[in-house]
Amino acid sequence: MKAIIAYDGSTYANAAIDDLPRAGLPPDSEVLVVWVADLSKNALAVSESDLVSVASSRRDAALARMTNYEAHVVKETRRMTSKVVRRVRRQFPEWKVHSKVLRGKAADVLLQKVTDWNTNLIIGGSQGKSAVSRFFLGSVSKSVAESANCGVRVVRRGFEKTADEPIEIILGAKNPAEAKGIVKAVGRRVWPADTRIRLIAADDVSASGRFAAYRSSGKSIYETAADSLAAVGLRVAVQIESGDAEAIFLDAAQALRADTIFISAGSSIEQGLDPTGSSLITTSKCTVEIVR
Repeated sequence: MKAIIAYDGSTYANAAIDDLPRAGLPPDSEVLVVWVADLSKNALAVSESDLVSVASSRRDAALARMTNYEAHVVKETRRMTSKVVRRVRRQFPEWKVHSKVLRGKAADVLLQKVTDWNTNLIIGGSQGKSAVSRFFLGSVSKSVAESANCGVRVVRRGFEKTADEPIEIILGAKNPAEAKGIVKAVGRRVWPADTRIRLIAADDVSASGRFAAYRSSGKSIYETAADSLAAVGLRVAVQIESGDAEAIFLDAAQALRADTIFISAGSSIEQGLDPTGSSLITTSKCTVEIVR
Protein backbone atom coordinates (compact mmCIF):
# COMPACT_ATOMS: atom_id res chain seq x y z
CA MET A 1 0.00 0.00 0.00
CA LYS A 2 1.37 3.40 -1.05
CA ALA A 3 -0.52 6.27 0.54
CA ILE A 4 -0.19 10.04 0.31
CA ILE A 5 -1.31 12.13 3.28
CA ALA A 6 -2.21 15.68 2.26
CA TYR A 7 -1.21 17.75 5.29
CA ASP A 8 -1.39 21.46 6.11
CA GLY A 9 -0.99 21.73 9.89
CA SER A 10 -4.70 22.41 10.55
CA THR A 11 -6.80 20.58 13.13
CA TYR A 12 -8.56 18.86 10.23
CA ALA A 13 -5.29 17.59 8.82
CA ASN A 14 -4.30 16.35 12.27
CA ALA A 15 -7.64 14.52 12.44
CA ALA A 16 -6.54 12.65 9.32
CA ILE A 17 -3.40 11.54 11.19
CA ASP A 18 -5.50 10.54 14.20
CA ASP A 19 -7.71 8.47 11.88
CA LEU A 20 -4.85 6.30 10.59
CA PRO A 21 -5.30 3.51 13.21
CA ARG A 22 -8.87 3.09 11.90
CA ALA A 23 -7.90 3.04 8.21
CA GLY A 24 -6.61 -0.54 8.16
CA LEU A 25 -3.41 0.23 6.26
CA PRO A 26 -1.18 -2.89 6.21
CA PRO A 27 2.21 -3.15 7.96
CA ASP A 28 4.16 -2.94 4.68
CA SER A 29 2.65 0.47 3.82
CA GLU A 30 4.77 3.28 2.41
CA VAL A 31 3.44 6.73 3.30
CA LEU A 32 4.32 10.12 1.83
CA VAL A 33 3.31 13.21 3.82
CA VAL A 34 2.76 16.04 1.33
CA TRP A 35 2.40 19.75 1.99
CA VAL A 36 1.46 21.93 -0.97
CA ALA A 37 2.91 25.44 -0.80
CA ASP A 38 0.73 27.53 -3.10
CA LEU A 39 2.82 30.68 -3.48
CA SER A 40 0.74 32.21 -6.24
CA LYS A 41 -1.28 34.27 -3.75
CA ASN A 42 1.29 35.13 -1.09
CA ALA A 43 0.82 37.91 1.41
CA LEU A 44 3.84 39.82 0.09
CA ALA A 45 2.62 40.22 -3.47
CA VAL A 46 5.02 42.05 -5.75
CA SER A 47 3.36 44.65 -7.94
CA GLU A 48 3.82 44.61 -11.70
CA SER A 49 5.18 48.15 -11.56
CA ASP A 50 7.92 46.95 -9.21
CA LEU A 51 9.00 44.23 -11.64
CA VAL A 52 9.01 46.39 -14.78
CA SER A 53 10.42 49.49 -13.16
CA VAL A 54 13.46 51.02 -14.83
CA ALA A 55 14.90 51.44 -11.37
CA SER A 56 16.88 48.23 -10.99
CA SER A 57 17.26 48.69 -7.24
CA ARG A 58 13.48 48.80 -6.79
CA ARG A 59 13.04 45.70 -8.96
CA ASP A 60 15.79 43.80 -7.19
CA ALA A 61 14.35 44.67 -3.78
CA ALA A 62 10.93 43.42 -4.85
CA LEU A 63 12.35 40.14 -6.16
CA ALA A 64 14.36 39.71 -2.97
CA ARG A 65 11.20 40.13 -0.86
CA MET A 66 9.42 37.49 -2.92
CA THR A 67 12.36 35.08 -2.80
CA ASN A 68 12.79 35.49 0.96
CA TYR A 69 9.07 34.94 1.52
CA GLU A 70 9.06 31.77 -0.57
CA ALA A 71 12.16 30.46 1.21
CA HIS A 72 10.50 31.11 4.59
CA VAL A 73 7.30 29.30 3.56
CA VAL A 74 9.18 26.27 2.23
CA LYS A 75 11.41 26.09 5.31
CA GLU A 76 8.42 26.24 7.66
CA THR A 77 6.44 23.63 5.74
CA ARG A 78 9.42 21.28 5.72
CA ARG A 79 9.74 21.67 9.48
CA MET A 80 6.06 20.89 9.97
CA THR A 81 6.04 17.86 7.66
CA SER A 82 9.16 16.48 9.36
CA LYS A 83 7.35 16.74 12.68
CA VAL A 84 4.39 14.80 11.28
CA VAL A 85 6.71 12.14 9.83
CA ARG A 86 8.22 11.56 13.28
CA ARG A 87 4.75 11.29 14.77
CA VAL A 88 3.58 8.73 12.21
CA ARG A 89 6.81 6.71 12.53
CA ARG A 90 6.36 6.50 16.30
CA GLN A 91 2.82 5.22 15.87
CA PHE A 92 3.60 2.88 12.95
CA PRO A 93 7.29 1.90 13.19
CA GLU A 94 6.86 -0.79 10.51
CA TRP A 95 5.85 1.75 7.85
CA LYS A 96 8.21 3.56 5.49
CA VAL A 97 7.35 7.24 5.98
CA HIS A 98 8.67 10.17 3.94
CA SER A 99 7.73 13.81 3.39
CA LYS A 100 7.66 16.17 0.44
CA VAL A 101 6.93 19.88 -0.01
CA LEU A 102 5.35 20.62 -3.37
CA ARG A 103 4.78 24.00 -5.00
CA GLY A 104 1.82 25.00 -7.11
CA LYS A 105 -1.93 24.67 -7.26
CA ALA A 106 -3.13 21.98 -4.87
CA ALA A 107 -5.25 19.87 -7.22
CA ASP A 108 -2.76 19.94 -10.08
CA VAL A 109 0.34 19.02 -8.10
CA LEU A 110 -1.40 16.40 -5.97
CA LEU A 111 -2.86 14.68 -9.02
CA GLN A 112 0.54 14.66 -10.67
CA LYS A 113 2.21 13.28 -7.54
CA VAL A 114 -0.44 10.56 -7.26
CA THR A 115 0.45 9.44 -10.78
CA ASP A 116 4.23 9.79 -10.47
CA TRP A 117 4.36 7.89 -7.17
CA ASN A 118 1.98 5.06 -8.25
CA THR A 119 -0.24 5.89 -5.30
CA ASN A 120 -2.94 3.53 -4.03
CA LEU A 121 -4.66 5.98 -1.67
CA ILE A 122 -4.65 9.70 -0.92
CA ILE A 123 -5.77 10.81 2.56
CA GLY A 124 -6.69 14.20 3.98
CA GLY A 125 -8.92 16.14 6.36
CA SER A 126 -12.26 17.52 5.27
CA GLN A 127 -11.77 21.22 6.03
CA GLY A 128 -9.05 23.82 6.45
CA LYS A 129 -7.61 27.01 5.01
CA SER A 130 -4.44 26.23 3.09
CA ALA A 131 -3.87 24.89 -0.41
CA VAL A 132 -3.87 21.30 0.81
CA SER A 133 -7.09 21.88 2.75
CA ARG A 134 -8.79 23.18 -0.37
CA PHE A 135 -8.11 19.74 -1.83
CA PHE A 136 -11.23 18.62 0.00
CA LEU A 137 -13.38 21.67 -0.64
CA GLY A 138 -15.22 23.05 -3.64
CA SER A 139 -13.72 22.77 -7.09
CA VAL A 140 -10.41 21.27 -5.92
CA SER A 141 -12.21 18.47 -4.09
CA LYS A 142 -14.33 17.78 -7.15
CA SER A 143 -11.34 17.81 -9.48
CA VAL A 144 -9.21 15.43 -7.42
CA ALA A 145 -12.02 13.10 -6.40
CA GLU A 146 -13.07 12.73 -10.03
CA SER A 147 -9.63 12.64 -11.62
CA ALA A 148 -7.40 10.73 -9.19
CA ASN A 149 -6.47 7.29 -10.46
CA CYS A 150 -6.40 5.91 -6.91
CA GLY A 151 -8.61 5.68 -3.83
CA VAL A 152 -9.45 8.88 -1.94
CA ARG A 153 -10.05 8.94 1.82
CA VAL A 154 -11.75 12.11 3.13
CA VAL A 155 -11.48 12.10 6.92
CA ARG A 156 -14.18 13.55 9.12
CA ARG A 157 -14.50 12.61 12.79
CA GLY A 158 -18.20 13.31 13.27
CA PHE A 159 -18.83 10.69 15.95
CA GLU A 160 -16.70 10.96 19.06
CA LYS A 161 -15.36 7.53 19.93
CA THR A 162 -12.84 6.15 22.39
CA ALA A 163 -9.78 4.27 21.17
CA ASP A 164 -11.08 0.95 22.51
CA GLU A 165 -14.41 1.04 20.65
CA PRO A 166 -14.64 -1.38 17.72
CA ILE A 167 -14.22 -0.02 14.21
CA GLU A 168 -17.58 0.33 12.45
CA ILE A 169 -17.46 0.19 8.64
CA ILE A 170 -20.22 0.59 6.07
CA LEU A 171 -19.72 -0.79 2.57
CA GLY A 172 -22.17 1.16 0.42
CA ALA A 173 -23.03 -0.39 -2.95
CA LYS A 174 -25.70 0.21 -5.56
CA ASN A 175 -25.13 -2.99 -7.52
CA PRO A 176 -23.23 -6.30 -7.17
CA ALA A 177 -20.26 -5.11 -9.25
CA GLU A 178 -19.70 -2.18 -6.88
CA ALA A 179 -20.06 -4.49 -3.88
CA LYS A 180 -17.39 -6.86 -5.20
CA GLY A 181 -14.95 -4.00 -5.81
CA ILE A 182 -15.48 -2.47 -2.38
CA VAL A 183 -15.22 -5.83 -0.61
CA LYS A 184 -11.99 -6.55 -2.47
CA ALA A 185 -10.47 -3.21 -1.43
CA VAL A 186 -11.47 -3.63 2.22
CA GLY A 187 -10.18 -7.20 2.22
CA ARG A 188 -6.68 -5.97 1.33
CA ARG A 189 -6.50 -4.01 4.58
CA VAL A 190 -5.56 -5.28 8.03
CA TRP A 191 -8.38 -4.91 10.55
CA PRO A 192 -8.71 -5.75 14.25
CA ALA A 193 -10.67 -8.92 14.97
CA ASP A 194 -13.57 -7.01 16.54
CA THR A 195 -14.12 -4.79 13.48
CA ARG A 196 -17.80 -4.58 12.53
CA ILE A 197 -18.69 -4.40 8.84
CA ARG A 198 -22.07 -3.93 7.21
CA LEU A 199 -22.56 -4.27 3.47
CA ILE A 200 -25.55 -2.14 2.50
CA ALA A 201 -26.97 -2.60 -0.98
CA ALA A 202 -29.19 0.34 -1.93
CA ASP A 203 -31.44 0.02 -4.97
CA ASP A 204 -33.88 2.76 -5.93
CA VAL A 205 -36.81 0.55 -6.92
CA SER A 206 -40.18 2.28 -6.74
CA ALA A 207 -42.39 -0.79 -7.30
CA SER A 208 -42.61 -2.89 -4.13
CA GLY A 209 -43.09 -6.10 -6.11
CA ARG A 210 -39.97 -5.44 -8.13
CA PHE A 211 -37.95 -4.72 -4.99
CA ALA A 212 -39.17 -7.92 -3.34
CA ALA A 213 -37.89 -9.89 -6.33
CA TYR A 214 -34.64 -7.92 -6.35
CA ARG A 215 -34.13 -8.49 -2.63
CA SER A 216 -34.78 -12.21 -2.96
CA SER A 217 -32.46 -12.76 -5.92
CA GLY A 218 -29.82 -10.23 -4.95
CA LYS A 219 -29.24 -11.25 -1.36
CA SER A 220 -27.24 -14.35 -2.25
CA ILE A 221 -25.06 -12.33 -4.64
CA TYR A 222 -24.17 -9.80 -1.95
CA GLU A 223 -23.68 -12.48 0.66
CA THR A 224 -21.27 -14.29 -1.65
CA ALA A 225 -19.28 -11.07 -2.08
CA ALA A 226 -19.23 -10.56 1.68
CA ASP A 227 -18.09 -14.15 2.26
CA SER A 228 -14.70 -13.31 0.78
CA LEU A 229 -13.98 -11.24 3.89
CA ALA A 230 -14.45 -14.34 6.04
CA ALA A 231 -11.18 -15.60 4.60
CA VAL A 232 -9.38 -12.83 6.49
CA GLY A 233 -11.36 -13.40 9.70
CA LEU A 234 -13.99 -10.69 9.29
CA ARG A 235 -17.75 -10.94 9.65
CA VAL A 236 -20.07 -8.92 7.46
CA ALA A 237 -23.79 -8.30 7.91
CA VAL A 238 -25.68 -7.81 4.64
CA GLN A 239 -28.54 -5.33 4.40
CA ILE A 240 -30.57 -4.65 1.25
CA GLU A 241 -32.62 -1.45 1.07
CA SER A 242 -34.73 0.38 -1.47
CA GLY A 243 -34.57 4.15 -1.88
CA ASP A 244 -32.09 6.96 -2.25
CA ALA A 245 -28.60 5.51 -1.77
CA GLU A 246 -27.08 8.60 -0.17
CA ALA A 247 -29.86 8.88 2.41
CA ILE A 248 -29.65 5.17 3.20
CA PHE A 249 -25.88 5.28 3.74
CA LEU A 250 -26.07 8.45 5.84
CA ASP A 251 -28.85 7.08 8.05
CA ALA A 252 -26.91 3.86 8.60
CA ALA A 253 -23.76 5.79 9.48
CA GLN A 254 -25.72 7.81 12.04
CA ALA A 255 -27.31 4.74 13.58
CA LEU A 256 -24.05 2.78 13.79
CA ARG A 257 -21.81 5.77 14.60
CA ALA A 258 -19.71 4.54 11.71
CA ASP A 259 -16.03 5.30 11.30
CA THR A 260 -15.97 5.01 7.52
CA ILE A 261 -18.30 4.63 4.56
CA PHE A 262 -16.56 2.84 1.69
CA ILE A 263 -18.16 3.59 -1.67
CA SER A 264 -17.31 2.98 -5.30
CA ALA A 265 -16.26 5.83 -7.57
CA GLY A 266 -18.71 4.48 -10.15
CA SER A 267 -18.10 3.28 -13.65
CA SER A 268 -19.01 6.31 -15.76
CA ILE A 269 -16.33 7.16 -18.30
CA GLU A 270 -17.52 10.74 -18.66
CA GLN A 271 -17.57 11.40 -14.91
CA GLY A 272 -14.92 10.03 -12.59
CA LEU A 273 -17.16 10.11 -9.51
CA ASP A 274 -20.88 9.42 -9.50
CA PRO A 275 -23.35 11.84 -7.82
CA THR A 276 -23.72 9.70 -4.68
CA GLY A 277 -20.00 9.70 -4.00
CA SER A 278 -19.62 13.36 -4.88
CA SER A 279 -22.32 14.30 -2.39
CA LEU A 280 -21.25 11.95 0.39
CA ILE A 281 -17.74 13.41 0.65
CA THR A 282 -19.29 16.75 1.62
CA THR A 283 -22.37 15.67 3.61
CA SER A 284 -21.24 12.64 5.61
CA LYS A 285 -20.48 13.08 9.31
CA CYS A 286 -17.95 10.25 9.19
CA THR A 287 -14.97 9.47 6.97
CA VAL A 288 -15.73 8.55 3.36
CA GLU A 289 -13.34 6.47 1.26
CA ILE A 290 -13.80 6.32 -2.49
CA VAL A 291 -12.68 2.99 -3.91
CA ARG A 292 -11.08 2.66 -7.34
